[in-house]
Amino acid sequence: MNERIQQLAGQAWNMVEDTNRPLLFAEKFAELIVRDCLSIARRQRHNMQCLASNPPQSAAAYDIERNIMNHFGVEE
Repeated sequence: MNERIQQLAGQAWNMVEDTNRPLLFAEKFAELIVRDCLSIARRQRHNMQCLASNPPQSAAAYDIERNIMNHFGVEE
């Protein structure tokens, strides 16, 4: 596992009070991974907006962010 995955697993573990609930851990871990992916998409969109040289790419990055959110049912 890479270091970021290990960090997210540790965060998920800390979020779960009852260590005998592996499904809750899995849910929190998956949520953290999805949110981490969203942050990457948001950073990319922000970078493209700052450049302002290619608005279609910025719109595409926004669409990717929204598609990830919709696919996994994540709210802001």
